[in-house]
Amino acid sequence: MCILVLGLLIGCLIVRHFQKKVALMEMFANMKLPDNVQQVIEEIHGELKQETGGQICQYIPELSCLSDEDANKFGIVICDLEGKIYKMGDTGQVHTIQSTCKVLLFCCALMEKGKPEVSKFIGTEPTGRPFDEPSINMEKKQVFNPYVNAGGITSAGLLAGSARERYQLFEGLAKRMAARGDGASSLCLNEKVYASESSSNSQNQMITRQLLNAGCVKDDKVALDAYTLACSLDTTAEDSAIMAATLANKGVNPLTKKMAVPEDVNQDAISIMISCGMYNGAGQWIVDVGVPAKSGVGGGVIGVVPGVCGFATFSPRLDENGNSVRGVAVAKAMSEALGLHVLGGSSKGGSRV
Repeated sequence: MCILVLGLLIGCLIVRHFQKKVALMEMFANMKLPDNVQQVIEEIHGELKQETGGQICQYIPELSCLSDEDANKFGIVICDLEGKIYKMGDTGQVHTIQSTCKVLLFCCALMEKGKPEVSKFIGTEPTGRPFDEPSINMEKKQVFNPYVNAGGITSAGLLAGSARERYQLFEGLAKRMAARGDGASSLCLNEKVYASESSSNSQNQMITRQLLNAGCVKDDKVALDAYTLACSLDTTAEDSAIMAATLANKGVNPLTKKMAVPEDVNQDAISIMISCGMYNGAGQWIVDVGVPAKSGVGGGVIGVVPGVCGFATFSPRLDENGNSVRGVAVAKAMSEALGLHVLGGSSKGGSRV
C-alpha cells in the first residue's frame, strides 16, 4: 500500500511538472515552424496511409456502421498562428467531435462559473482508468479531471439553461474558435449521431447518476443530454485544427484575430490536456509527442503547441485507449520531424526565436 501511495504521489508531481512546462514554453521561448511543413505532412501521410490497425468505434451504433471506404479516410492539418493552413488528405471529411468537445465544455464552465467554483467539482489529475469509468473522487466529491466522461458531463452540468441552450453556448464557442472570416464552417449538430448516442449511453447514464449522488451535478438528465449534444457536433480536421490553433494562440483565433477564449481559461484548459487528454495513453503521449492534446472516438485528434500552431488529424480506426491509431502515429512523427515536443527543443525542425 505504501508503495502504491508513493507511486501516486510521484505521478502527481510529474504531471504538475509537465503542466508548468506548458506555461514556461510560452513565457521563455517561441518557435517558428520550418519552411518544409507541407512536405513533412505529405511524407507522413504517405507513410501512414497504409496503416490499417485498430477498429472503428463500436459502442455508438451510428459510428459502428462506417463503410470500409469511410473507415479509411485520413487527413492531417496544421494551422500556424498567422492563420496559414497546411493540409493533406481527407481534411474536409465531416465527422463528429466526440470527446474533443470536453475541452470546449470545460472552457464554457470556467467562463460562466469561474475557476474557484468549477474547481470544487472538477480536479486536474489523471485517472489511470478508461475514459468511460466514473472517475469520481467520492471523498472530495469531485471528478478527477475535465477530460474523462465524468468531467465532460460535470462541465455541461455547471452551465445554465436547458440542454439545448447549453449546447448552443458550446456551439457558439466552437464557431468562434474555428471561424475563418469567410463564413465557411462544418460545425453543426448531427441529429442522427445524437439520437444514436442517446439510445445507447447506458454507461454515461450510470456515471451521471453517480455524479448526482456525489453532488457534482444538480440535474443529471439535463447535464447528460447537454454533453451528448456537444459530442454530436459535426466538424472536420480543418475546423478542428483552427480550434487547436486558437488554443495555441492564447485564445485568439489566428484567422479572425478575435478573442474566443479568455487567456486564463485557455491556459487552464491546455495545461490539463497534456496530462489527461489522451486517456490511458497520456503518459506515453507525453514522452513520444509532448504537446497538449485531446482525442475523440469519432477519429479526431487535436494537438496544441503553445505559441506555435495547432494541428488536427482524422482517421476513424481506434486503439485500445480510444485514440485514433493513425492520429497518434502522425502526432509522434510530426513532433519528431518538426521539433514540436515542449521539452525537446527544436534541433530536428522548428527554430526558436
